[in-house]
Amino acid sequence: MIKFDINNRVAVVTGGAQGFGLAITERFIESGAKVVIWDIDENEAKKALEKVNSKNLSYQIVDVSDFKKINEKLTEIESLHGKIDIFYK
Repeated sequence: MIKFDINNRVAVVTGGAQGFGLAITERFIESGAKVVIWDIDENEAKKALEKVNSKNLSYQIVDVSDFKKINEKLTEIESLHGKIDIFYK
């Protein structure tokens, strides 16, 4: 497996709590990124946090069809982490 160095990068992964999104979340974490999962299903997001078990992983409940909520959550991430380097949809 090719290892990417994305240390000190901040990534947002939409649908990151399950399936391909979770696999991408795990790969980003393994490569050194801080990841914020955006998902509409809080139970699945919590399960993903337990499964990945990393201090570099968090989640927000976001409906990506809600433009106002998207802007609100982007602002929260930028306030907390200072930046967003990767946005994976």
